[in-house]
Amino acid sequence: MKAKSVFLVLLMTVPALYGQKKEQFAEMQRDIASMQDDIKAIQSAQTEKFTTLQTLIQQALDSANRANTQMAVMSDKQQSALKDLQNSATVPIATLNSRLDQMAQSFQELKETILDMNSRISKMDAKIQDLQKQIQIGANPAPAPGATAAPPGPGGMASSGSSAGCPATLQADTTYSNARRDYTAGSYDLAMQEFSDYVRCFPNTQFAPNAQFYIGDIFYKKGDYDTAVKAFDAVITQFPENNKTADSHYMKGNSLMKLGQRDAAAKEFRLVVSKYPDSDAATQAKARLRELGLSTGSTHRRK
Repeated sequence: MKAKSVFLVLLMTVPALYGQKKEQFAEMQRDIASMQDDIKAIQSAQTEKFTTLQTLIQQALDSANRANTQMAVMSDKQQSALKDLQNSATVPIATLNSRLDQMAQSFQELKETILDMNSRISKMDAKIQDLQKQIQIGANPAPAPGATAAPPGPGGMASSGSSAGCPATLQADTTYSNARRDYTAGSYDLAMQEFSDYVRCFPNTQFAPNAQFYIGDIFYKKGDYDTAVKAFDAVITQFPENNKTADSHYMKGNSLMKLGQRDAAAKEFRLVVSKYPDSDAATQAKARLRELGLSTGSTHRRK
């Protein structure tokens, strides 16, 4: 009896359960269909966007290709124009270089001619001065026996400042100009004689310190450093505080360096730095002190 009751209950329950499951299944099918529709819509949108992106990329590539083509054309035109310019400029430049070479050669020939003329003029001036001296000697008889002329001082400086024996026709401006010209041209022997004559005959003129300085410089250039020191000393002592005083101390220091007298040289350089600090000689003196291993404010060697 109980078995029948259970069976009847089952028979009644099964249709209800079946109907419920069938409804759930139908609902699931609807959901799946909706999801499929959504997926198709998403795929369609992505396909459309991808197509648009491909189109944009292709357009960009086309633009880049056109730009590259235009750049290549412009480059070819520029290279062609540059070649034309080079070809058109080669001949004038070559002609210009040839003319410059000719001008340089002509200038060198002119320079040599001028130097030769200066040398000849200097020799003529020397001959004229010798002739003037001979005439002066003929006009002025020799001093009486026992009389002695004042001996020249160091480096061509007349110790007594006497102008005895100077030709009356000797002119200060001409003598100094000739001496400077010969000094600049490297005719040191002739310039030495002319500067010495100037210092001896015109010791109180404006350029007498300059002439004495150049005498010392010529001795320095010839390597006679002992005499150079004496000549520069003559500038300092005979012509105190002139426009060559600072340079004379500096060149005296250089001469002492050449003689190996480092302490004495440093003393001269320091005097220039302390007494003439704004001069070009002071700048050069500082450089010399550094070469000696000394500071510009101390006389002791750096450790």
